[in-house]
Amino acid sequence: MNASRRGGDFISHAIVIAIAGGSCAGKTALSEALERRITGRESVIIPVDAYYHDLSHLPAEERARHDFDHPSAIDFDLFEDDLRALARGGGRLVPVYDYETHTRAPRQEWRRVPPAAPGRPARIVIVEGLHALYRESVRGVYDLAVFVEAPDEVRLGRRLERDIRERGRTEDDIRRQYAEDVTPMYERYVAPMRQYADLVLDGSRPVADLAAEVVSRLEIDR
Repeated sequence: MNASRRGGDFISHAIVIAIAGGSCAGKTALSEALERRITGRESVIIPVDAYYHDLSHLPAEERARHDFDHPSAIDFDLFEDDLRALARGGGRLVPVYDYETHTRAPRQEWRRVPPAAPGRPARIVIVEGLHALYRESVRGVYDLAVFVEAPDEVRLGRRLERDIRERGRTEDDIRRQYAEDVTPMYERYVAPMRQYADLVLDGSRPVADLAAEVVSRLEIDR
């Protein structure tokens, strides 16, 4: 692990892993595989996408045109506050976001992450998202930073399948958004974050192999 990345007087009571990369490169699949593989410890996955700004104040058509691949789409202040609390072993309410309506659920419906159980090994906090490595002060919280990359045709194919199945989008709309927003924002804001990764993985490989590589970099008993 790269504990030396942490600056100032920040003290963590958790092992915090960042998994960044392009849309549908395999970040979520890797996060879930890691959670299954690391046993004997509490673990929690925090999707950066959960911190999209609430757009309920905008007309539905304007929400749909919003650029969700730009870093400004993320409420980084809330995200960083929550992440630091979780890293210190505290509990938090994590936002729940509706990807079909582009709105944040009422606070009473947010996901409750309880404080870490006392007397147990350090909790594993897995942060995954396009912009997991974007904010410099957030990078200081991570023990291990991973960047997942995959060929463009692989990522587009996965996005078509996911967004049609899970988010109620049409193929034409997905392809338009991919060309107009996803690709330009990836090249401008996501790909440059590769330089901050401790480990770069090919997301087109079997996810079990990727999870094994990440675990091999962690100084923990599995």
